[in-house]
Amino acid sequence: MNDKSLSNKAALTKKRFSALFDDAEAIHTTARMLLNCFKTDPSADEEGKYEGVIQGLCNMSGVLMRELFDIKEEQEDE
Repeated sequence: MNDKSLSNKAALTKKRFSALFDDAEAIHTTARMLLNCFKTDPSADEEGKYEGVIQGLCNMSGVLMRELFDIKEEQEDE
């Protein structure tokens, strides 16, 4: 591969990580909003089925977001 090809590939990889980070952030924000809804209005989850699932989604998306943020920061330092 030539230098231009490597440069283009690196730029695409950075864009992909940035897009993945944005997606993870959106999922995390949505999960937090839903979780807050269930906590402030218990009737929204009368059987108690969804709060745990949403809490898990929120936790997993938070971990993903932190991992992607670390990768994004490493790439910006290069």
